[in-house]
Amino acid sequence: MTANTAPPRIDSLPAAQPRVIGLSFGIFAVLAMIALVPIMTVIVPPLGDFPNHLARMYILHDGGQSRYLAEYYRIEWSILPNLAMDVIVPSLLSVLSIWTAGKLFLVLTLGLDITGVIALHRAMFGRLTPWPLLGFLLLYNQVVLVGFVNFLFGVGLAFWVAAFWAGLRRHRPFIAVAVTMLLASLVFFAHIEALLFLGILLLGIELAGLTRANAISRALALGLVFVPAAVLFLNWHTVTHHNLGFRAPWQKLVYLFWIFDNYHKPFDLACALIYIGFFIIGLATGFLRAIPPLKYWFGIAIVAFIASPDTAFGGASADIRLPLFIAMLPIVGTAPGARAGMRFLVATGTIAALMFGVRMMLLEQVWQKARVLYDADMATLSMLPQGAKLAGSFDWSPTADIRADIPQFHVPMLAVPLREAFVPTVFAYQGLQPLAITQAYADLPAMAPTEIIWAAFVKNDATAKARIAPVLSRYDYIVFYDKKPIVVRPTSCLIFVKGVPSFQLYKINRAEGACAVNRL
Repeated sequence: MTANTAPPRIDSLPAAQPRVIGLSFGIFAVLAMIALVPIMTVIVPPLGDFPNHLARMYILHDGGQSRYLAEYYRIEWSILPNLAMDVIVPSLLSVLSIWTAGKLFLVLTLGLDITGVIALHRAMFGRLTPWPLLGFLLLYNQVVLVGFVNFLFGVGLAFWVAAFWAGLRRHRPFIAVAVTMLLASLVFFAHIEALLFLGILLLGIELAGLTRANAISRALALGLVFVPAAVLFLNWHTVTHHNLGFRAPWQKLVYLFWIFDNYHKPFDLACALIYIGFFIIGLATGFLRAIPPLKYWFGIAIVAFIASPDTAFGGASADIRLPLFIAMLPIVGTAPGARAGMRFLVATGTIAALMFGVRMMLLEQVWQKARVLYDADMATLSMLPQGAKLAGSFDWSPTADIRADIPQFHVPMLAVPLREAFVPTVFAYQGLQPLAITQAYADLPAMAPTEIIWAAFVKNDATAKARIAPVLSRYDYIVFYDKKPIVVRPTSCLIFVKGVPSFQLYKINRAEGACAVNRL
């Protein structure tokens, strides 16, 4: 070996491949078990939207059998691009509890995300190595903590479909096109934005192999893949709200940190800087090598992030989900380069393992606190009689600070699986969920929003009192909840039932005149 000849990388040695594959599976198993600990040690994971999703799953499984649920909610199946959880979880409830089925879906979703990254990396580089296991660093992020589970399921599925396309496109083009047409339709049904990500991945792969001779065939193949999904989209978008709202560019920059922003801001920021710096410096110095599609993936994804709206087709937060996809791309599109020896690989693995371990430790600490709080909240909601009509009271006003490590704003929805209650804040938006509030109760969410009830009973707002007084007779209970202790003003209208300082249940007094405006 001459002085100018670089030593071969360990993952390029044929004799090393069985050991590398075995090492990859071994590390994956250890990291996966660590990643599962927080989910397995709580009843309800503290993800913002998750309690609301669980309530919907319970209603869908019931299918109108409960006289209470049938009175309050109706199921409306149609072509919807947001159905991953809605299809999978209700089918599990015949054999599993709602709590177990919900956690199982979360495990499946996170598993799809990390294995999708591994599968696409394997398809692009032609070998299985431990490198894409760096994706575990991104496994828990604000997109997860907010509870965008259908979206996350779709993202993992999109990576798997792209891996299938990359593996078969060159040698089995007709099979690749035919099967990917079907798989792209499944991605659409999982989540509409995941379909966008799939388009970016496939377009980047095709652009990287584009020549003048194959331009037409590649464009035709890529177009055919999305024809069924396009037909589904055209049949769906006509029933959605055609509202577009855009976030200021400087606000979008803040959400780039979402990928690492968990519970400890200084440490999370350090992780973000290390992660970004590692790939920039590694590619610049030759310690990392990149595949040709990576530049196209980055370019298209960044443009999409800048141009994408915040709200579209009735949904919200469309733009702030893109950074997760962007952050996954360098893991998928890079591998150790010519200068990467064993010391580099060991150092990278050690630092990544320490970062992952500390992030999981901090996350587990918060989730254990959430378990105690949620257990108390669920005990309070269990005091409701079967089929009760429950109003929620939470300060959603523009001046309120609703940020919290342990989100409370959808916890009242757990009254649905616990007591088959009516809760007006259920996710039942036309064109987004296969659920609607029945006509007899459809006006209640707008007549008594959570922030108006809060203003009436906590802030003593006269206008709010006048607004809610006529509506109170249509509810049985009110639950007040916040991230800090609540002081509900004494009134003849409310009878305290149970609760902790930040989650208090009151029964509405049915005595004549008890809830008159002048007595609120």
